Amino acid sequence: MAKQFKCDFLRQSIAYPGRRPCLWVVTTALALVVACTPTVYKPEVEKFGTDVGVASSSFDELVGTNIEQDFKDRNTQLVAANNRLVLSDSCIRMEQHISAQNECLASWSLHRQNPSTPKPGCAEPEPFAPLIPDHLRDCELGSLQNGGFQASPITSATDSANHKRLADALAAYASQLGAMVSSTDAEQLDAATVDAGAALKSLQSKIIAADPTSEPPLDIGPIVGLVGAGLRAGLEARRFQQLKRITEKADPIVQQASERLSIYATQLYAINVVEPSLKEADAAALRAVPNPPETFPARVEAAALRKREYDAVVAVEPSQVFGAVANAHHELVLALNDPSRQYEALRAAVANLTEKVNALAAALKKPEETPAG
Repeated sequence: MAKQFKCDFLRQSIAYPGRRPCLWVVTTALALVVACTPTVYKPEVEKFGTDVGVASSSFDELVGTNIEQDFKDRNTQLVAANNRLVLSDSCIRMEQHISAQNECLASWSLHRQNPSTPKPGCAEPEPFAPLIPDHLRDCELGSLQNGGFQASPITSATDSANHKRLADALAAYASQLGAMVSSTDAEQLDAATVDAGAALKSLQSKIIAADPTSEPPLDIGPIVGLVGAGLRAGLEARRFQQLKRITEKADPIVQQASERLSIYATQLYAINVVEPSLKEADAAALRAVPNPPETFPARVEAAALRKREYDAVVAVEPSQVFGAVANAHHELVLALNDPSRQYEALRAAVANLTEKVNALAAALKKPEETPAG
């Protein structure tokens, strides 16, 4: 509160240039400039970056679980169909492509050793060329049905991968905010600001990949425009301007990314975490019968444990986590525009985010072993 009062007092003193400031105001102004800069928010900004990283890791875990479950579902369908399995034609063409490519590489290698020999009939291999052409990347597993190939892909693999990249891009941006407030000189600050801008550009593209029907995110403009505010100012004043500038540009994009991740993570959580946990609790309760009596205590303990795990799972939802990410970032923007009024709100928002991400991470931990019996 004392620091906020001093910031307010300094602003009021500067706001009335007609009044001659007292000597105390003049001599104290330099010290108060530091107090009214992002250093005040350094713990919250760094914690925000860490928490978004934890949220992204939890999302990655949900994606991995979902892909694994899709894989099992696909295999169950293939077994139920009771048809002979085959690979799609693109897989066969891929095999032919690799064979031809190897022949071509070998022939050009021999020609380079002996340039007097005729040039090979295939095109000379290009540096950095991809191994697999785009038109051969859709190799699928399936079966022959009604005289044609019927693919059985892992249905959400592409969608999951796109959303995973979105979560990782959001974490990368949040991490760079931490690097900005931790920088020890102008060079480090500018480098972190450039990296934050690049991460934000990447986040924009990942939103479109995850949801092609979404409104295109606002363009943040050239990254260089985020750097260089207050070139003659001290490090703290310069840090304040650059952090304020980039978070204001980023906020609509962070809100959009958080909304998209909230929707998709909720779906993954319901299918792959909540429903299985409820089934396990129900099955454990049904197994807890009094006879034979010697196994009853252990089975009661197992049922209670599964129920406790289910309670932890439903106590937090991914939508709450990414809602807290969006709220904490917006509170940071407000705080940088009015530190005297918004600091406590920022602190509360980051504390709420920490609570949510820790609860989700705990809920995603592997269940304890069921007691014997």
